Amino acid sequence: MDYIALGQRIKVKRKDLRMTQEDLAEKVGISSSFMGHIERGSRVLSVDTLRRLCVVLDVSADDLLGLKYDHIVSRLTDEDLELAQTLLQHTLDIVKSQNHKIT
Repeated sequence: MDYIALGQRIKVKRKDLRMTQEDLAEKVGISSSFMGHIERGSRVLSVDTLRRLCVVLDVSADDLLGLKYDHIVSRLTDEDLELAQTLLQHTLDIVKSQNHKIT
């Protein structure tokens, strides 16, 4: 179990909802200190705490645990990954060229 990645996904979702660690901790029923540890991946959370986080953040456990993405990535071929990298590079090139035109 990658607790650091779990903590990062929790943090991203919390920030998307414009919540502080203290807000989230209060709604989940844990201390803000423990919430900080969870987001840093330095403490293990219980299944019950994970469930309450899912409810408060309105997200599935699969999303927080990264199961959807792990399942998809594990099925990608080297050719798929190479194509994705090429598309990402082209997208970045377009964004960079558009930023130069704006300024």
